[in-house]
Amino acid sequence: MKAIFADTADFDPASFKMPAGLVDSQGPALCDIPEPPPAVQRLSQQVQREEARKQEAPSAENQAVAARLKQNLQLSASEGRAERLKSMLVRLKALPAEPEGLHEGLMRVIASLKSCYAGADAPRDLATMSVLHPLLQCQACKWDALKAGGAAQVPEAEAGYLKKLRSLQGSSLAPLERATLLQLILALNQQLCTSTAAESTGETPATPPAVSSAPVASFDPIQASRLMLQLRAKIQRTHSPAEKQALQAQLEALQAQQVAFFAMRQLQALARQSQELAGDCSKLAQARAEHFSQWRPLRLKSLQNLSRLLGQPPACPAGVSLLESAQQQLARLDLPGGHQWIAQEQARQRDGWAAAREGLAPELAQALTDWLQQFDTLMQTLQQACQHWAQKRRKAEQQTLLNSLAQAQQDWVLQETEIKALESRYLQCEDPVARRQLQQTLLNAYAEVLAMLPAL
Repeated sequence: MKAIFADTADFDPASFKMPAGLVDSQGPALCDIPEPPPAVQRLSQQVQREEARKQEAPSAENQAVAARLKQNLQLSASEGRAERLKSMLVRLKALPAEPEGLHEGLMRVIASLKSCYAGADAPRDLATMSVLHPLLQCQACKWDALKAGGAAQVPEAEAGYLKKLRSLQGSSLAPLERATLLQLILALNQQLCTSTAAESTGETPATPPAVSSAPVASFDPIQASRLMLQLRAKIQRTHSPAEKQALQAQLEALQAQQVAFFAMRQLQALARQSQELAGDCSKLAQARAEHFSQWRPLRLKSLQNLSRLLGQPPACPAGVSLLESAQQQLARLDLPGGHQWIAQEQARQRDGWAAAREGLAPELAQALTDWLQQFDTLMQTLQQACQHWAQKRRKAEQQTLLNSLAQAQQDWVLQETEIKALESRYLQCEDPVARRQLQQTLLNAYAEVLAMLPAL
């Protein structure tokens, strides 16, 4: 049986480091801790008996049986928690739209979530709790804000923990439980966003809330795309002008955050690749041709990924054309006539870039200018390196040819000496039988010499 859970050391919350805002969060008090289902209790008792039997008779068969029972226990416990999470998700989606009732319902869901992972069947292993514990602390932070009567915000660190939850392997959480827990937290964040927008537009629906274009550190583009699809569907279904205006304001806020997020990623990617190009310029100058043949496909792939990123909002056609031109230059670098074509392409690129950068944001225009300078410097270095590699290759080919000619000349001298000796013996031999044998040997030597002659 393939193991899908990890059996690791117990988790110690005191030794786990988290942001200060999460460590200080108290959250709801524990109440109504659910009892494990009867099937889980029976499996737990059976696991204890098998563990005792394994200690008494440590055979391979007993160890395998205990391991399988432990896997079944963890799977059953995870399935039971997943069912409880599903019921919480149903209650969460059925909460009223009024702020007061919504706040109370959100607090009850968070309290139920904390109690779900405080029971006897809750996971305790290090691999699971290193992700689950900070996620529960993030929900506790939201509960504290709701209890204080303020607007509950999603902690910045939660996006990173959600990303780890998506790819979590070797833990006590089965795939169904991980997926349900992820949906529950995302739905909770969506309700918090709806509650905050409703409070900000409840008194003056004609005035949309202020939208900040700054990128949010915890912005999740996948979650934002889902929320925007849901908001567009709600706008199509609603007939209330005030509600439609509030939904449109939320949609515009998400779109502005999405644009700012991709703009931040574009600037970071350009700066990171400018540094990589500078490092390549220093390394490839002393590298061999084999290293260049391995490096070029990787750099072409990174240029393609960067052009795809610059094609996202805010769209940057000028930057995409720069990257496509760079890919073509790099592909033609060592081809015949590539040097003249690259020079013409760079001249056309510089003329077009001077006019295209006027319509871009100043930060993006400067980042693209710095990147272009680094790429031009790299191309000059590579052209010199390619000429150096070509000269070394021609020199090696000529040396190989000289060595083969020298070896052929040496073999020719040896064959000539042997043939002259055979000719002298043939002329001096008077025995007809021996003379015919020397004649045959001499003809074979002539044939070998003819076969060694180089082709014209």
